[in-house]
Amino acid sequence: MRTTLMPESPKPQPSDRLPKYIVEGLQEQDSETLRAVADYAQELHVYRAAQAEADRTTAADTHLMKQATADELAARAHIKEIPDNVQIGTRFSKAVFQQRHRS
Repeated sequence: MRTTLMPESPKPQPSDRLPKYIVEGLQEQDSETLRAVADYAQELHVYRAAQAEADRTTAADTHLMKQATADELAARAHIKEIPDNVQIGTRFSKAVFQQRHRS
């Protein structure tokens, strides 16, 4: 019986982005542990991607709420006939506005 040898695969090269201590630690592990590390890394990647999406959604929702509040304030100011150029913090009543802008 003749045995056919499989050509040896080249040793994988780590990414330059991996810290040396991780590469060296991985090289010391058996196949079962490497599989567990790969599974964990994939799960962690999925978890962080989901967290990032949740953070983006929260930020977008917060932005929309702030925009809605700003739009509501602008609408109230328009109803009360408060001019757009009134400085923040200025106390302004409709009566004062009408007195200032009588023709």
